[in-house]
Amino acid sequence: MLGKLCIALRNTLFRMSMKFVIYYRLVLNKRGLVKQDLTTQKKKVDRQIGVEKYSPQIVGEFTEIETGPMLDRPALDAALKLAKKLKATLLIPNMDRLITNRIFVQTLTESNIPFKCLDFLEIDRDMLKVRLQFAEYERAKISERTKEALVVLANKG
Repeated sequence: MLGKLCIALRNTLFRMSMKFVIYYRLVLNKRGLVKQDLTTQKKKVDRQIGVEKYSPQIVGEFTEIETGPMLDRPALDAALKLAKKLKATLLIPNMDRLITNRIFVQTLTESNIPFKCLDFLEIDRDMLKVRLQFAEYERAKISERTKEALVVLANKG
C-alpha cells in the first residue's frame, strides 16, 4: 500500500514540475476539412497530463497544418528548439502518420529531446525507427502490388 502511495506521489510531483512543449498536427483531407480538430487534440493533452489536477507547465504550443507530403515542418522545428532551450518534454498528441515520415523521425530521434506520444506512450527512439522501417516496407509492397494490378488490367483491356 505504501509503495503505491509513493509511486502516486512521485507521479504527481513529476507532472507538477515538468515543462511541456506541445506539437499539434492538423491534417486536411481532399475537401479541405480537418480530420481531427485542434479542440479534440487539446482535450486529449489536458486529460493525459492532468491539466486540472496537476497544473503542469505548458511553455509552448505549436500547430502544423498539413495538406500533403511535407518535407519541412517549421512548427516542429520551432517546438524542438523551444523544448531544447527550456529543457522541456515535447508532447505529440497523434503519431499516426508522422511515424511514416523519415525526416520527422530522424529529426526527433537525433534531437535528444525527451518526447511523449500520447497515442502511443510506450514508444521510444528505437521503436520509432523500427516502426518507420516497417512503414517504408509496407509502402513499397503496396506500390509493387498496385503496379502488378495495373499490368493485369492493361493486359485484359
